[in-house]
Amino acid sequence: MQKKLGCLSITATIIVLITVAAIAGALYTGGNSIFSAGNLNAQAGASILGGVLSHAEIGGQCELCHAAPWSSDSMADRCMACHTQISAELASSESLHGIFLQAQTPVVGLQFRINSDGSLLGVSSSGSALKCNACHPDHRGANASLIQMDPTDFSHDNLNFSLKAHQQKSDGSSFACADCHAGKYTNPFDVATCVNCHYNMQADFTQKHALEFDLNCLNCHDGLESYGAKFDHNLFPFTLTGKHVQAACADCHKNARTTIADLRTTPQDCYACHQADDNHQGLFGTNCAVCHSLEGWKPAKIDHNFATFPLEGKHTEVACEKCHANNVFAGTPKDCFSCHQQADRHNGQLGTTCEACHSPAGWNQVHIDHSLFAFPLTGAHVDVTCESCHVNGIFKGTPQDCYACHQKNDNHKGQFGTNCATCHSTSAWKPASFDHNLSAFKLTGAHTSVACTSCHVNGVFKGTPQNCYACHRNNDKHNGQFGTNCATCHSTSAWKPASFDHNLSAFKLTGAHTSVACTSCHQNGVYKGTPQNCYACHQNNDKHNGQFGTNCATCHSTSAWKPASFDHNLSAFKLTGAHTSVACTSCHVNGVYKGTPQNCYACHQNNDKHNGQFGTNCASCHTTSTWKGATFNHNLSGFPLTGRHASLACSRCHSGGYSGTPTACVACHSDPAFHSGMFGTNCANCHSTSNWSATYRGSHPGIADEGGSGVNHGHTSCRTCHVSTLRKAVCTACHDGDGGGDDDGGDDD
Repeated sequence: MQKKLGCLSITATIIVLITVAAIAGALYTGGNSIFSAGNLNAQAGASILGGVLSHAEIGGQCELCHAAPWSSDSMADRCMACHTQISAELASSESLHGIFLQAQTPVVGLQFRINSDGSLLGVSSSGSALKCNACHPDHRGANASLIQMDPTDFSHDNLNFSLKAHQQKSDGSSFACADCHAGKYTNPFDVATCVNCHYNMQADFTQKHALEFDLNCLNCHDGLESYGAKFDHNLFPFTLTGKHVQAACADCHKNARTTIADLRTTPQDCYACHQADDNHQGLFGTNCAVCHSLEGWKPAKIDHNFATFPLEGKHTEVACEKCHANNVFAGTPKDCFSCHQQADRHNGQLGTTCEACHSPAGWNQVHIDHSLFAFPLTGAHVDVTCESCHVNGIFKGTPQDCYACHQKNDNHKGQFGTNCATCHSTSAWKPASFDHNLSAFKLTGAHTSVACTSCHVNGVFKGTPQNCYACHRNNDKHNGQFGTNCATCHSTSAWKPASFDHNLSAFKLTGAHTSVACTSCHQNGVYKGTPQNCYACHQNNDKHNGQFGTNCATCHSTSAWKPASFDHNLSAFKLTGAHTSVACTSCHVNGVYKGTPQNCYACHQNNDKHNGQFGTNCASCHTTSTWKGATFNHNLSGFPLTGRHASLACSRCHSGGYSGTPTACVACHSDPAFHSGMFGTNCANCHSTSNWSATYRGSHPGIADEGGSGVNHGHTSCRTCHVSTLRKAVCTACHDGDGGGDDDGGDDD
């Protein structure tokens, strides 16, 4: 079956062609009106923009406002091409369009993005959301308005003036934009509109308000009535109360004609406003609130309690003029005497401090507080009449000491001085109580219960002796041997038992002495003159028969007489080495100590193997460490050992003894036959102790040798020529006489 062609059928094609032809004919006969939404506005503008006075003059030239879909321009760009002044407004914060731009507030979808060349700012206008016709629609007829703004979408708050307080006019009808803007929108806003409108509503108030705060309404009014009818002064530091509530604003905010700041600089102190009302001419200072209240400037009430002189008692009834003469307040004296001087019956004897006795309750209600004076009244003094002390009404100079009044009561006739308070009190003159601890002799122990008359005979107190012996002489069993200071052994607790502290005496008791009975040393009750040396008591115990003297403490101690300990190092012969272990009797025979010889030989004579040849000073070779292993220092003798001598055995030289051993070399080194006595006995001329080999240092007889003289002919040994003795030289040992080279006076080698 054959398929149908559908839209490509002959019929469809014919319909399309007919439609295109109809459209072309309409365009040809009517132009672009076929696409027009309606007639353009024909109202002439104030000036020519883009070569025309109204939009109607460009009717049919759609491309002047409507860009082709493929164009980079937007309708907003086409608008700006003619309305160049709007570009300038968008760049200014003073213009309506500029305010919206800076606040970045959409106005019915309007977004301002204007470039410096009149196009959109900062972005391409292609595809821009900027739509001028959102507020300025056209194609609505020749006489239709070019401005259409819906208050429900328009935020007037962004223009710094809210419409919340301008919802309805005085007749109850709603506000329209034209009511305030009269068909034109200018910035700044013409405040004459506000003045005229409010003048028609309240002529008197508006005129008065304009005179007080000027005609710059927008300086204070923001449409929210922040500083208008809804202003609450109590939200600010200076709240309005009392009469201030009724005061007109201009009464305090004078000359506040420019800004809100003028209102805020208004002083808040009373005196700034009420200086003209001050009848005191500043005498009371500038704090009006001390006397005046917010309820009314008059009548004023002076609260003297806020002043430096509060009123109390009778002072509250005194007329102000009594103290503040001639209406003078500042400098009024505050002391009592300034007013009450004529009422002073004491003629100034008690000074000028009236309040010491008088009170504001009444001048005659006198209460003298003696505790405020140098002499406070206590005890029985409180009940004494004033005249008893202040005779003839004289107060000044009244004596304050006890004796001035109580001399007649002194039964001691001045023995205790004039300070009665030492024993008597103000509670009552009797009974008196004497505190002996305040005197030079304090009572303790049994003294506190002794009757006063026991010491103070016949009522005599002054000069009573304070030493013990004056009272206790009859109790002294020692007959004065211990002196008169009984307190050394006796105490005030009780006379017996006494306790003598021997450590307070010249002979302190230690060790076994502390347990010895007193009578062992102090016989027949005699204490004074008792000897303090050991020997006086211990002579019978001296086994040394006085050889060590009488100072027993050298070896014995008070801990016990035995065992004794003798420190030989304290004697003239100190023990060292093996001596420390030698028994005392080895040196001190038969118990004899005194005169014991201190030299070594006295004990060691039997040990002397040298038979006295080295003398008696054993210490020259022997030590106390041990007798044997002696060391003799030959350098301390007359013959010091040097060289080979130092290693020789003693017996090589001392074969027959030590004493008299010769020190000459020849004694050991007798002259050999080789020398034949030619050099004498002083071997040291050629030989030394280091080496016996000789070095001849003398002159040699001359021997002819090739016209001169020579020594040894260059030979190093004397024996080359002197074979057996120095007295004979043998030449033939070298010179054989055969006429050879060794016979020519030379020396064949």
